Amino acid sequence: MARKGVQNSARGEEKAGIVSQNNRDMMNEDHTSSAIKSAFWDVDYRAISRDSHRDFIIRRILNTGSIDMLHWLHRTVGKQTLAAWPIEKQGAGLSPRRLRFWQLILDLPVEEVNNWVENQRRSIWQRRGA
Repeated sequence: MARKGVQNSARGEEKAGIVSQNNRDMMNEDHTSSAIKSAFWDVDYRAISRDSHRDFIIRRILNTGSIDMLHWLHRTVGKQTLAAWPIEKQGAGLSPRRLRFWQLILDLPVEEVNNWVENQRRSIWQRRGA
């Protein structure tokens, strides 16, 4: 039986549609803690797949996660993936404050983070004037 997938968030995630039983469900493995489940309060956590919803999971936890959630994410996706993700996504979906935090923790390139933060600030003011 298929389950309804994760819906779009305001940050531009694509609709996941239907998640098959063959996908690894994120929350059914490792008896994931209630803290992790609470980070996904607005979606059916049982339908979240680590493979299909990788970007959604990483973005959510990097932006709002506690230290326990971050440890879980590190164990789940690995250090290399975690460090590469903000660069791959050019900081998309992360607040300027979180970008600065992850710049220090993940040793992200200063100039790139400066550009991401500046682009976010610029786009806020451009939208306001429109």
